[in-house]
Amino acid sequence: MITYVILLILIAAILVTAYRKFDRDILSPTVVSCAAFFVSILLALIGLLSWNDQAELLPTTAVICVVGLLSFFIGEFLARRIIRKKNNGEKDKEETLKIIQLHSIVYLSLALFIIVTTIILVLEIKKVCAAFGFEGGSMPELLAFYRSKTSLFSNELLSNGIDISFIPKQMKKIVDCLFIVLGFIGVNNYLSNKNNKKAYLIPLILAILCVPSSFLANGGRSMFMHMIISILIIVLLMIRWTRRQKNSVANNKKIIIAVSVAAIVSGLSFYALSPIVGRKTNSDLVTYISFYYGTPVASMNKKIASGDIGDNEIGGKTFYGVYSTLNRYGIIDYKKPSSDDWVTHNSYHSNVYTSFWSYYSDFGIIGVIVCQTVFGFCVSYIYVSMNNSRRPKYLIFVYAYYSYVLIDQVRGEHFYSLLSSTTLVYLVIFYLIYTLLIKENKKCPLLKKK
Repeated sequence: MITYVILLILIAAILVTAYRKFDRDILSPTVVSCAAFFVSILLALIGLLSWNDQAELLPTTAVICVVGLLSFFIGEFLARRIIRKKNNGEKDKEETLKIIQLHSIVYLSLALFIIVTTIILVLEIKKVCAAFGFEGGSMPELLAFYRSKTSLFSNELLSNGIDISFIPKQMKKIVDCLFIVLGFIGVNNYLSNKNNKKAYLIPLILAILCVPSSFLANGGRSMFMHMIISILIIVLLMIRWTRRQKNSVANNKKIIIAVSVAAIVSGLSFYALSPIVGRKTNSDLVTYISFYYGTPVASMNKKIASGDIGDNEIGGKTFYGVYSTLNRYGIIDYKKPSSDDWVTHNSYHSNVYTSFWSYYSDFGIIGVIVCQTVFGFCVSYIYVSMNNSRRPKYLIFVYAYYSYVLIDQVRGEHFYSLLSSTTLVYLVIFYLIYTLLIKENKKCPLLKKK
């Protein structure tokens, strides 16, 4: 137990240092990363009362966590130094937020596209499951069966060449991007003019309409949580922009309260949604949540203790996205599931070991240092560049959509998995939607509401 407490103190020290060093920016990528690990380890500590059989952490485990976060801190420090030198410490002049108005025909077309996409995805999942012998059953049973065949748990879809068709997959990507953009438009319009309810309610309703399709991504709730994180980031960033326009300082206490409330609501939703995706649990709420988000460090500790380190491919865990892309285009033969093997904690099974484990398993402690420094630099460069912008631009969509990697690095490697053709497609879709609905809004009579 004492090792958990010591690790919590060390992570808190890094968090406070980053907060002070980076202009008391509570949304700093390092601050967010440290907070995510702090909560996870705190939940693992709570888990000692139920599922967690790792009473103490190995020194190696603690060192990996501390070194990993310090390396991320260095990455953000370098990014901020480069941007400050490039801009001579000056920020663009703020521009007042304005309502983004779209024609009713555009909203109706988007609503139709979202509904049709959701229906097609359900039919596609039924087709895939039927190919493996699953007939009938409820929607939760269907999603549970489909999820068991995805790359999260097996390589059956890849091995058998069976999966959702290409066009429905691209439609799903468009819906994912629409959720971010519509959510942004709704928040923007609300902050621009709270009295114009129609201007912000319609895009927000359409954004909510995108949510059902999130459960059709690998048949789980991860995409739903991804959406919650994304919209929360948009809200916090947009509020910061409005406060800067008024020459007032962001209220960090309110941000902490907002994030805490969002975390609690997300946890309750995650637990309540288990039956919808066919996930059965006999655990109480505290045990379930503490295990889901608190198990990674304990699982990594168990892996290190077992001596089961290393992979057959060079960087197989870290660069899973690269290997999968090469396999998709027939360059190499790589049909492994994205998840790792399982460990058991008092009858609770886990296959998540933090992003640090991927780097350590592939390249040792040097890999943790290098990979985390690059991770911290890249994410922070995008964040600071976006934050210094005079008005919300394309980067806010990219950052909001991929900000989950900061939170979910506690559970597994996601940043380097973005090095894939899928990410490129998402970036292109985001840019096209942004250009059409926002950037060119004033120039196109069809888009602008009369």
